[in-house]
Amino acid sequence: MRTQACTRKFAYVANSLSNDVSAFEIDRLTGALTELSPPVSTGARPNAVAVHPSGKFVYVTGLDSDDISVYRVDSKTGALIRVGSPVPTESEPACMAFDPSGRFAYVACIHDGHLASYAVAVATGALTLVDEPLLCEGAPFSIALHPSGKFLYLANVDSRDVTSYRIDPTSGALTALWPPTPTGGSPRAIAIHPNGRFAYVTSSESHAISVYRIDPGLGRLDAVGGSVQVETFVFGVVIEPRGKFAFATSPTSNHVSAFAIDGATGALRTVGAPLRAGTHPRAIVIEPDGRFAYVANCASHDISIYGIDRSTGALTSAGAPVAVGRLPVSIAIQTV
Repeated sequence: MRTQACTRKFAYVANSLSNDVSAFEIDRLTGALTELSPPVSTGARPNAVAVHPSGKFVYVTGLDSDDISVYRVDSKTGALIRVGSPVPTESEPACMAFDPSGRFAYVACIHDGHLASYAVAVATGALTLVDEPLLCEGAPFSIALHPSGKFLYLANVDSRDVTSYRIDPTSGALTALWPPTPTGGSPRAIAIHPNGRFAYVTSSESHAISVYRIDPGLGRLDAVGGSVQVETFVFGVVIEPRGKFAFATSPTSNHVSAFAIDGATGALRTVGAPLRAGTHPRAIVIEPDGRFAYVANCASHDISIYGIDRSTGALTSAGAPVAVGRLPVSIAIQTV
């Protein structure tokens, strides 16, 4: 990912009920969002928005239309321009992610439990299936890739576990690493530490974030023991670029929590009291410089903006929430 040379930053928000994606420019000094143009239409009930590592393309999955909409990013304005027809998928594509090189994309479908691998045409953004989708029972809900590009992790809500996969470096094909890692509750999100040594999984049932050590050679997850409790239902989790702090959303209490990360063990320590968000906060992202966090509030239909204290990880409000389309469920950031 490019962070040092970026001159402009853009945020893209998938709005599930209005069937569109909103585009904003991010003010580098204040973190404020300025809408670029009217929202762009997507497939039915968009659920995930993902930016290609090159920053040239944006992809949005449609839960009800069973497809992926592809957009080219205008390098001067950040506006989205639809490219070709939507790419068909299996039933209800819930999440999408790219390997660090941008050569491969992975999409998990929650209804029929399929995980598909795609080759990405770097010039056009087109997606081509690598092989037949894999069956991954358990309602896959969240996907994350190891920073090395060697492994993929899938959080499965119904089977209450995380499945690990090895990625073929040539073809992008996946091989499951059995058995899955039990999480003890319904996992909603998974984040990988930038150093590739730890994984963090949220549980909607146990109201906790569990920490796992990643075997560097095999890619398997091993519980490090203990977890950090969050006051209520915990949903999204994200780690800032330096790997010093983590942040999580709690939809039922309408809060965002901050945690310091122990560099040696990966353990989390709560930083301050939870901070108020909008109504039903779900997705959370950090911009590449690690100075601002953005939270998509589903029920209040807006984005909350927070400043991040680079020394302590404490969050502070960075202005009034910004209105988006109806039911924002996913947010991604791109730099040029």
